[in-house]
This record gives sequence, C-alpha cells and structure tokens, in this order.
Amino acid sequence: MVAPNHTPNEPAPLTPDTPPPPGSLQPLGPEDARLITLFFFEHRLDLPAFARAAGLTLPAAAHWANQPHIAAYLAAFAHHEHTRRDTAAQDALVKVIEQATNLIETRRAATTLLRALTPRPAPRQ
Repeated sequence: MVAPNHTPNEPAPLTPDTPPPPGSLQPLGPEDARLITLFFFEHRLDLPAFARAAGLTLPAAAHWANQPHIAAYLAAFAHHEHTRRDTAAQDALVKVIEQATNLIETRRAATTLLRALTPRPAPRQ
C-alpha cells in the first residue's frame, strides 16, 4: 500500500495493524469505488499495473492512492485481509494439532500457534 504523507501534527499513518477507527470511512463516489476495486482486488496493490489499467500516469495513481479518504479504505481492506490470513494460518495450525500423530509436529504447531496468539509488544518510537 502506498503510505499517506505524514507529518508530526497528523495522526500516525494507517497500516494493516492499525485500521481506521470504526465509522471513520467516508462514502466513496462511483469513480473512487471503481478505482479502489481495480487497485486492491484486481491488481493487488500493484501501483504500476493499476495505473496502466486505469489509464493514469504513475504519479497520478500515487496521488490518488495517497488521498486520505482512499488511504483509509486501503488500510481497512489491508487490515481485513491481514486478519483473514492470520485466522486461516491459525486454523491450519489447530488442524495440525488435532490430527497429527507425531508428537514433535504437534509440539511445533502448538508452539507456533501460541506465538501467533501472544500479543505483540507496542513498537518503539
């Protein structure tokens, strides 16, 4: 995702770990909705491919993606995709734990699952 420009007086940039607050997404117009679908779902955040498909120059595509209301949607989508992948990985580990007949593999899966479920420390600033 193209990170929004950030200055010290603005809120921290949105990332997959910090989605926009609930209720903060502004409704998108039809063209922004079409472009965000093209960028996130069809081109998987590949900015040059998106720019070509949308008929935009690369700088124009980067400018569009860095608009605060677009960046908020991209962060929300990335957060949900990240959460979906985490859940799928955890489900796979639980399945290994439940079905493994080898105790070493069960232990490895259980250890990995516990590490994944342990809250991450806050990043240092």
